[in-house]
This record gives sequence, structure tokens and C-alpha cells, in this order.
Amino acid sequence: MINRPEFLKPHDVLGICAPAGPILEKSAWSAAKIEIEKKGFVAKLATNALSAAYGYLSAPDAERAADIMELFVSSDVQAILAAKGGYGARSLRFQTNRTKSQDPCWL
Repeated sequence: MINRPEFLKPHDVLGICAPAGPILEKSAWSAAKIEIEKKGFVAKLATNALSAAYGYLSAPDAERAADIMELFVSSDVQAILAAKGGYGARSLRFQTNRTKSQDPCWL
């Protein structure tokens, strides 16, 4: 049986990560957060999403994978959105362990 998450409802928390490149424009993040909140949700930003300290990536592979896992295992996050994707995201597929999460969430 597939364990599906519940449909999103107002006040649910959306975890925002950057599995490849960082969100370079802080103003873009501010505008996105306002839009998310206008829709009735709460935005929770992953630790390295705004970081630009690792070349064209938001952080080393292990840290970006940890960001995603932190959102997956957080009991208050109902959905995870990638603010920005790209080539660097493919290297995370072997570094995440989705089975650690207790509750399902949308990805």
C-alpha cells in the first residue's frame, strides 16, 4: 500500500531547498516567500539555500543532501520544493535516505 501525504491545507509548512545552485537573488527569495504566504502556507528555508560559498553549487554534496533530509524528517514540513535545480542535484540521489522520514510529504 502506498503511504501518500495528505493534501496541503492553509498554514502547512513548505520546505524550500536548493539541491543544486543557490538562490542568488535574496530579493527573489523574499518575493517567493511573500507569494507562498499569500497562498496561506508557511515557508521554511533550508540551511544552505541562500549560500553561494561553494562555486556554482549552494554547498558541498553532503550538506545539500543534509538539507533535504532535514526537511524530510521534520514533522512540521508537509511539502518540499526545490527553489532551483540543476546539474548538481543529480549527485544527491545516493546521499539521501528517504526511509528515515516517519511521515510522508510532497516533493
